Amino acid sequence: MLRVTFLLSTIGFLVFVMQARAETFTVNMVTDIESEKIYFFEPNHLVVQPGDTVTFLNRQEDSHNVVFERVPAGVDSIESPMLENASDTWSHTFTVEGSYSFHCHPHAGAGMSGMLIVGKPSEGKSGEEANHDSHSH
Repeated sequence: MLRVTFLLSTIGFLVFVMQARAETFTVNMVTDIESEKIYFFEPNHLVVQPGDTVTFLNRQEDSHNVVFERVPAGVDSIESPMLENASDTWSHTFTVEGSYSFHCHPHAGAGMSGMLIVGKPSEGKSGEEANHDSHSH
């Protein structure tokens, strides 16, 4: 019984330490008609650690979302709702190491895309193709 209690308290301490070390990062979703690239994520490449949260922030009155088309093996598809107003946000906490490529569905053709690395990049290809065929086009 003492061994089980010690194990549970050790696990609880490790979870607390991991949560205390977790960070939050912000990725801006930008529409800038005066820029060479009108639609973009800033930054469009980010490296975080497992347990970190990434918040996507819509900077203008324009519709953006985040669709992860490639994710590490074993990760379900990830997609934000449509963020339509300035200051709308969506956050996701990443727990699985690997490479996550993403885009804004309405502006993918304009090159609004990015890459997120959690811990270490995925080996071989940059992850699996996520199934996002159910998107409304």
